[in-house]
Amino acid sequence: MSCGATVSNDLSDCDIIFGVKEPSTTSIFPNKHYFFFGHLDEKPPYNKELFEALKGKHITFTDYELIKDNKGRRKIAFGYWAGIAGTYDTLRLYGEKYGCYNLPKLDETFTKQMIFDNLAKVSATIKERKVKILVIGYGRVASGTREVLNTIGIEYVPACKFKFMVNEETCYSIVGAADLTFDTYGYNFNPTTFHANPERFSSRFFPYAEVTDILLCCHCYQNGAPVYLDERLVKGNSNRIRVVGDITCDVKGSVATTTRYSTHAMPFYDVDHSLNEVPLFQNRDNISVMAVDNLPNALAKEASESFSDMVKDVVFGGGFSLSEELQSATMFVNGRLSAKYDYLNQYLA
Repeated sequence: MSCGATVSNDLSDCDIIFGVKEPSTTSIFPNKHYFFFGHLDEKPPYNKELFEALKGKHITFTDYELIKDNKGRRKIAFGYWAGIAGTYDTLRLYGEKYGCYNLPKLDETFTKQMIFDNLAKVSATIKERKVKILVIGYGRVASGTREVLNTIGIEYVPACKFKFMVNEETCYSIVGAADLTFDTYGYNFNPTTFHANPERFSSRFFPYAEVTDILLCCHCYQNGAPVYLDERLVKGNSNRIRVVGDITCDVKGSVATTTRYSTHAMPFYDVDHSLNEVPLFQNRDNISVMAVDNLPNALAKEASESFSDMVKDVVFGGGFSLSEELQSATMFVNGRLSAKYDYLNQYLA
């Protein structure tokens, strides 16, 4: 408003509509140019209806997730803020599950500094309990998680040491697909091969499950990739994990315990060893899950300012035009798939 913009609930006369989450199919106006996080390039089954709506309503659609620099790095993302908020919520879940401390519930008034200040009050308790924390992922989400853990003084140890630790001091480690999978063809791990043909890789998560108390998922699951914390491990006796913070919230993804999304109002739920949802904290042997799918909302001001700065620089840096980067991220043009995304025609097959 201070820049002269008019605030309106009616978007019907807008040519370009910037969102964040996927819109409902009933809310999409035809013949518009939309920007949002679509999650369509990997053909998730739950988004077929959205795909059909974009096609049928002649939408031009640019996906924030696909706007990348010449090294393949995403230029617009909320991941860092999700990592901050999700790590806080997961540590709050741990304290409530075991009755060892209580932290204030996240809401839209929170700031990053408030999260650090609240966790500082319970960090000594966390350290006393010899908690092993495993972080999966090396991207923006994991950077937020690492900042939280480092700020409250949790020691980092390399993965090669972590998986052999049982009752030593509280610590955390970070792993990725190279640590957790192997190529069933017998070749050394190759990230290009993994992303192109994830189905040919198998999980070797078991040694980490034996020594981990809190699992923080900070990576996006790729369809066809191995499930790390799978149903077999959950049912077995060797899995030590009892708290899962699925910060990237992949239902039916790399951890079988994420059976649904949760909300800021009710961020936690428990599943038993058969993956049935059961009353929260009824039995400490059940696995407690945090899977809020809009975590940055809890850091509303800071996350919004960061996001808007990224959009301003990337989309409007030289006045609005479809730069090469934006063209590469534009999946639909007037309801037709761009040549780069023609493979998605298989989505509806």
